[in-house]
Amino acid sequence: MLSQVLAVKIVVCAVMVSGIVFAIDGARAHGLGNSIEQTVGGYLIDIGYDAAEIAAQDQIRFDFAAYSATSTLPADFSDVWVRISTVGKSQNGSAVFFAGNLHATGYGPANMSYAFPKAGEYELAVRFQKNGKSIIETAVPVTVAENESASPPVMDFLTLPVLAALLIGLGAGAALCMRSSGKRAI
Repeated sequence: MLSQVLAVKIVVCAVMVSGIVFAIDGARAHGLGNSIEQTVGGYLIDIGYDAAEIAAQDQIRFDFAAYSATSTLPADFSDVWVRISTVGKSQNGSAVFFAGNLHATGYGPANMSYAFPKAGEYELAVRFQKNGKSIIETAVPVTVAENESASPPVMDFLTLPVLAALLIGLGAGAALCMRSSGKRAI
């Protein structure tokens, strides 16, 4: 019975610590990456991404936000239409790699993850919409570098926080159980 209580306490602590770590990680948005900012039609468009350099076949998280250019108030939009295509025209026209709508979350910027298939010049077109009507739109160039990593990464960006949260939670749960078990008569 005591071992079951100990196990439950350890799991609860691990889950709580993991939740805190993910909340902190989500709140920073693209604070550790880069941002493409452009003023268009009275709005500041902010396209953030979580990498120092965009490289082919690397998973990149993009955040899409728009603000009033004269204040820090966010623009009122319901979704963001995004298109990723090649730059320039070939015989067959430019190739579209992604096109779709991202719903505004209500608690942060609309976001998506994307891995560019190869190095080169791309265009990232963004249109902020309110109930299907365009509010503001722009297109920005994106240069994708060759991926120079010889082997795939061993850990992705979430692995370390998850492992740390689990270890902290297990340690805290074990300490709580030992402390509380010392107070009980067995």
